[in-house]
Amino acid sequence: MRAFIAFLATATILFATSSTASAAPVPVQLVAETGTAKVIPTPIEIHMEAFARNATNGANMNNVLVSFRTTTGNVLCTDHTDSGGKASCDAEVDQTQLVLVLLLGFDAVVTGTADYGPATAHNSVRIV
Repeated sequence: MRAFIAFLATATILFATSSTASAAPVPVQLVAETGTAKVIPTPIEIHMEAFARNATNGANMNNVLVSFRTTTGNVLCTDHTDSGGKASCDAEVDQTQLVLVLLLGFDAVVTGTADYGPATAHNSVRIV
């Protein structure tokens, strides 16, 4: 009986570990457009855009979450890409964040999921 139980335990382990491997995440090419800062009238607002494309075939990627961040990692705003691969958002910022973003720019970040890989893009912000 012990031999039969050992056999069943081994068969269960083999069955559990031999499941089909899932496909690798799609690599993402992320491009950040130059941001714009509107400082008058208040509140101060920064508009940012990024485009996500399949890095293998160039196809636009829909419904990819993009977070727009300061270079120190503070999230300014987030958006999902549309059918054209575009994510955009407007972030209200204080004067300190404005100076930081004007001097150092911003990062567009895709953290990646089981479906698509991580990506980061950087660009500057100009006053309009």
